[in-house]
Amino acid sequence: MEQSFESNYRQIIKDYQLIIYKVCNLYVSDKSPLDELYQETMINIWRGLPHFNNESKLSTWIYRISINTCISYNRKYRTRIDTMGLTDEIVNQLSEMDDEKKTMIHRMYRLIDGLNNLDKSIILLYLEDKNYDEIAEIIGLTPTNVGSKINRIKDRLKKMNAKMNMEE
Repeated sequence: MEQSFESNYRQIIKDYQLIIYKVCNLYVSDKSPLDELYQETMINIWRGLPHFNNESKLSTWIYRISINTCISYNRKYRTRIDTMGLTDEIVNQLSEMDDEKKTMIHRMYRLIDGLNNLDKSIILLYLEDKNYDEIAEIIGLTPTNVGSKINRIKDRLKKMNAKMNMEE
């Protein structure tokens, strides 16, 4: 029985490690806190796995654990990084893009980093192509509320971008 639990855990981590890393990277970008936060998320998944009851999709549960761990970590350590780091996956994708697109991606991440934790979580899930129902389930809001928040977040990001353009 213990063997199947461990192999199940290993498979989950293998399947979802990039998602977990992206969520953690959204909340901290320095290498040490990122590694620490990633490890703490893994521990929380390990602890929670016996209690996972398939009431939601596994990916929804993984996102919820990851986001809640990140928010708790930030509350505990009050860590605030001015610029968001980029994952290896994103860096590899950026190397194939022209300079203008790279600049836009970096800017988008800097703007997202300026949002509060809830808005970061919502926009991350939106950028991961989660639908309103999935985001609502992960975050604990209604789908209608998620739609409203996404529209407000988009407006806020546009205003932040315009302000950044004026300052340059």
